[in-house]
Amino acid sequence: MHIVLNLFDDCNLKCRYCYKNDISGFSKLQLKHMETNTIVGIIKKSVSMWNDLTVNITGGEPLLNKKMVYETIEYISNYKDKIKKTTITTNGTLLSGEFAKTVKTLCPDIEIDITIDGPPELHNQQRPFKSGDGSYTFAMRGIENALAYGLKVTLNSVISRHQINYGSLPYYEHMNSIGVPWIFGKAITDDKSLKISESEFNNFAIQILDHWASDEKYTTDKPNTLIDSLILRALEKIPEAPSERCANSLLSFAGNTGLVWPCTKLIPYKEFCLGSFLEEQKDSILSNPIRKNIYDLFQDDNTCAHEALIERGTIMPLPDTAIERGKFSNFMKEAIKNA
Repeated sequence: MHIVLNLFDDCNLKCRYCYKNDISGFSKLQLKHMETNTIVGIIKKSVSMWNDLTVNITGGEPLLNKKMVYETIEYISNYKDKIKKTTITTNGTLLSGEFAKTVKTLCPDIEIDITIDGPPELHNQQRPFKSGDGSYTFAMRGIENALAYGLKVTLNSVISRHQINYGSLPYYEHMNSIGVPWIFGKAITDDKSLKISESEFNNFAIQILDHWASDEKYTTDKPNTLIDSLILRALEKIPEAPSERCANSLLSFAGNTGLVWPCTKLIPYKEFCLGSFLEEQKDSILSNPIRKNIYDLFQDDNTCAHEALIERGTIMPLPDTAIERGKFSNFMKEAIKNA
């Protein structure tokens, strides 16, 4: 089971593709900060029901309240036999050396996911501070601080119209130059200046994989291996491939009463809230018709439910948009076979 603790909505950036900017007409909740007793209750109840838990700590920007992050990690560390993996998703701009040292002490195996959307000109276009200033330099400093204290870092990158126009090769070369594992995903947004089709994204992914396959500098012992990070993530695009589906297992928590959603990107739209994890029974959460619809949609059409909401305003399969699944599938299989 993969659970996400959205500690609060506050953030120091104003990302242009942030899901909070999208889906006009849906009612939003003003989610209060999670309280310590809520976090403790969620963790206690989760470990009582499931083994091999993955817990992701996120926000908003979780490092705006480092004390809350420390307390959460410290409590999670009491259940090492049940919680196999702990991660923090952050924009990296507030990741100081002191923070890196503290979390390394509290949880030596913790993983830090930091968003870098490419070279400075791309990253700063998509992920500015609220002042409008670019955040790239600060995020890179956060990566350096994390690595200096031996934390495991993975870069998450969002592909939009900017990356498509910039070109896959310079983008690939920059991401590789950072020297840590990286993965990428498609921007889910209503902003027409950023939005790309699934077919455009798949073609971009194929180009990136092609660059990787022909990269003479690539060796299997390099830390930025795309075998482990990029290819396994991209497997989700192959309908017949057995891979972990986020909608199969994800529960995303937010608010001071442990409210739960089937997907992080559906927060904070109250229409899709599954109830309070601290008050409802497990079965009623997991069998909720909304979660079941999203699960079925993802299984049948391999389609992001959040994107379906943006496109059509309802949880319904998107029309077939001539996605080149065969081309993508064959390339992926060939890449894995030769890896």
